[in-house]
Amino acid sequence: MSLRNCFPDLLAKGQITAEQSDEMLRNFEDLRRQRAGQYGESAADAMAGEAVLKALAHEKALQKRQALLQAAAQGKISMFVRAAAEAGRDPVRAAKGVLGYIPGVNGFQSVEATFDAIWRLATGNNAVLFEKYGASLFRGQITTGKAPADLVRALFGEAVDDPAIAGMAKALAETFEYLRLRFNAAGGTIGRLENWGLPQAHDWLKVRDAGYDAWRQFILPKLDTGQMIDGLTGQPFAPERLELALRDVWESIRTGGWNDREAGMQGLGKLANRRGDPRFLKFASSDAWMEYQARFGNDDVWGTITGHLHGMARDIAAMEVLGPNPQQTVQWLQGTLEKDLATGQVAGKDFDRLASKVGQGAAEIGRMWDAYTGTANAVAGQRLADFGSGTRAFLTAAHLGGATISAITDPLIQLFNRAYNGLPMMEVFSQSLGFLNPANADDRIFAAQLGAGMDDAIGHSIALLRYTGEATVNGRMQWAAAAVLRVSGLNFWTEAQKRASAWGWSGHLARERGKGFAELSEAMQASFQRHGISPDEWDAIRSTEPVMRGGAPFLKPGDIYANPAIGGTQADALVTKLLGMIVSEEKNSVIQASLRSRAVASAGGKRGTAAGEAWRSIMQFKQFPLEIMLRSLGRLVHDTSRPASAKLAYAAMFPALTLAGGMILQLKALAAGKDPQAMRDNPKFWIAAAAQGGGLGLFGDFLFSDTGRYGRSFAETALGPTVGLVGDLKDFVQGNLAQAVQGEETNAGREAVKLLRRYAPGTKLWYIRLAWDRHVNDQLQRMIDPDYQAAFDRTAQRADELYGQPYWWRPGEDAADRAPDLARAFEESEQ
Repeated sequence: MSLRNCFPDLLAKGQITAEQSDEMLRNFEDLRRQRAGQYGESAADAMAGEAVLKALAHEKALQKRQALLQAAAQGKISMFVRAAAEAGRDPVRAAKGVLGYIPGVNGFQSVEATFDAIWRLATGNNAVLFEKYGASLFRGQITTGKAPADLVRALFGEAVDDPAIAGMAKALAETFEYLRLRFNAAGGTIGRLENWGLPQAHDWLKVRDAGYDAWRQFILPKLDTGQMIDGLTGQPFAPERLELALRDVWESIRTGGWNDREAGMQGLGKLANRRGDPRFLKFASSDAWMEYQARFGNDDVWGTITGHLHGMARDIAAMEVLGPNPQQTVQWLQGTLEKDLATGQVAGKDFDRLASKVGQGAAEIGRMWDAYTGTANAVAGQRLADFGSGTRAFLTAAHLGGATISAITDPLIQLFNRAYNGLPMMEVFSQSLGFLNPANADDRIFAAQLGAGMDDAIGHSIALLRYTGEATVNGRMQWAAAAVLRVSGLNFWTEAQKRASAWGWSGHLARERGKGFAELSEAMQASFQRHGISPDEWDAIRSTEPVMRGGAPFLKPGDIYANPAIGGTQADALVTKLLGMIVSEEKNSVIQASLRSRAVASAGGKRGTAAGEAWRSIMQFKQFPLEIMLRSLGRLVHDTSRPASAKLAYAAMFPALTLAGGMILQLKALAAGKDPQAMRDNPKFWIAAAAQGGGLGLFGDFLFSDTGRYGRSFAETALGPTVGLVGDLKDFVQGNLAQAVQGEETNAGREAVKLLRRYAPGTKLWYIRLAWDRHVNDQLQRMIDPDYQAAFDRTAQRADELYGQPYWWRPGEDAADRAPDLARAFEESEQ
């Protein structure tokens, strides 16, 4: 009996779904028709039936394996959340800790920490490549690097003359293969292709506009069809099946649904089954791949490489923690919280309060997941999204040229975090300064292999992400914002602090490897327990031989894979936990945007909606204070791993940051041509210092500057710089129009220069701001403002009367008439 007649019976018994029945019938008819001419109808019928049944068996085996992995992931999460409830801890916080870093949620490797570990491992393994060809101010590249064509050729297995490039390609190909195998271990189905090369980026508009025939005619001669395997037969595609598969690929790209199903195969719709798609099209050579990218894709090789590494790390982390279908687990976790509340698993006297808390927690989990997957940055209206993000990038370029001065608190925060974890403290300053040497490439590469990563070289807008929470801007405004933050030195400073953190952790772990878990300091034991590293796991980690550098030992996480006493699966877990700890503690030392704060920043709605853009504008520059609150203050309130004495010592960071904030304010005053403020008996100054150094960060940089505080209410300023920009433009246009209509003098020239002072991108760079003000802005005002001298005098008088800060280089003067009066800082305030 033909298998065709069995499909209704299999469907009626529930052994296949209706969709599977339809797909199997189509595949059966395709295969039977292909073989009928060569083998006859009867043999063709049997051969087609055998192939379809094998494919069904394979799919069922895959479904079973994925179901087991999904159940194991959900079981582990359920035990963790309910154990927290049974121990009297907050199960809602525990549930959120499954996705991201939550202070006080200890012993669970979150999705965020797992991603950080895999991403840093992948980039560290290719640090030589990123250092040589990555983004660099000194090579004139601001946001992206430029990978050579020979690197693409080497990735396709072709010979290149430069052995260094061949070595980099080999390391990158090995990383691609490592990620493929790890993805499959988590439940994925990516097949191996020899000399696969790189994934493709498809421009769906170009593909759609060309039409199928033109697209097919262009791509088909460039494909290595002998290596494109039909998932149904396990053999290279027959011509008829290849034609159907290519039509399916074109349709998927044209409609923007490339990831919805697996081209040429039966897809199950899970994340675990979608990563094979970019490997379906196998190009015959590097030139063929580059030609296709130039015509129908994106010829940014660097972006293709980093995007693939980042995407694989993101997907692997989600699958390892949440199972092959992470979206389903997130929904299950949200429902479990509500179910546990209804069934009494979440205990408490005030049911309404608990219900509200559970509801808010479930909603926050959803927002964190959306931030992780990028759904939170989905665009509902492209024009409004581009305008909103472009405006925020413009304001970043306009306001944060002096932000490097605000970041000098980083070593201080790192010092207290090292003390909290039991690491040597005073090494912070020497290590931080050491990484400020731009010629020290070898140490940068080594630090990346220790876990610091190379985000700046890779081209990520680190400072944009760290301080503004947004780097998803296209075009010139993103370039301007990234350029200002880079030439200000902020990116370089931030990366130096991250490298110092990884250097300190790896060196300390190497020095401690002779001690068993019980012999470690209480602080170090607590660090391991927070990050889920057991005594047995520490014994395995410390059995790895350290690397000597400069006469000192370092424990390199990636070397765990070379330890013969540790198996592959165990090595994955150990490396992930160790790197997860190093990166997580780095983020407590060098405050950066986390998954949780990114979820808050996108809580207003999608990009391109009025509500979403308004909320993102309100949140601009508030990422740093939000992280201080969530991480540092959250640690003091919620972390139970350290005793009260340790937390009290950690709390001393905030008075220290207030002192540092005072120094920052004085440095900014000097950079603006003013004498320092008198600090004795000056509560206004110390309130500003506490805000600047102890929590507001770069929002303080905006709030406590002339731009932020003069002429606006706190409420207006708190709504963010976009509101200030709109207000300034409104006042300029309406005010001058009203004066002109009434026949009054408009002062338009003076006010235009004032706008230029506030909003010209790059002119507030800390090392050129004063000279630019005096030799450009002041001279421009002289030319167009007839009352310029009175305006200059009023500015100087206002600074003296309101803040007790005379100018040492007065507005309008070509040169300073005296040196700054530094002694004024220690005088008694007259305010």
